Amino acid sequence: MSYNKNFEPKLILECACTIRGHLPNLFSQDTYLIDKKIAQLVENINSGEPQHDQLLDLLVSFQETKEWVAEFLSLNAVSKGYDHLPDSIGLIDSKKFICPYGDFIWYQRNSSQKVPRCPTHGELIPVN
Repeated sequence: MSYNKNFEPKLILECACTIRGHLPNLFSQDTYLIDKKIAQLVENINSGEPQHDQLLDLLVSFQETKEWVAEFLSLNAVSKGYDHLPDSIGLIDSKKFICPYGDFIWYQRNSSQKVPRCPTHGELIPVN
């Protein structure tokens, strides 16, 4: 699958920060090194280096992440923290948590889910 490099840099960054919390579910092996590469590119971008294309290339370089990234970047994505309820006509907003240093995003889809820690900096803060 070929990826269009015309995605908004902010969307690529949000995708990278969000996928970090899903890596253990996407891969059967340890994800420490993959997560570390993503975190380093995100840190570089947050420091002003324009490395969004390299970040997108990394995110789609694994068979395990290609579909997840495609769904996240699609215009009709519903997996960015929203779920349809059965027999409902609307969407339910999930609670969003971010790392205060800007390299990890996680959505709490229901209140029974325990909020994880940012693998780089620790605590996450709610934003909505």
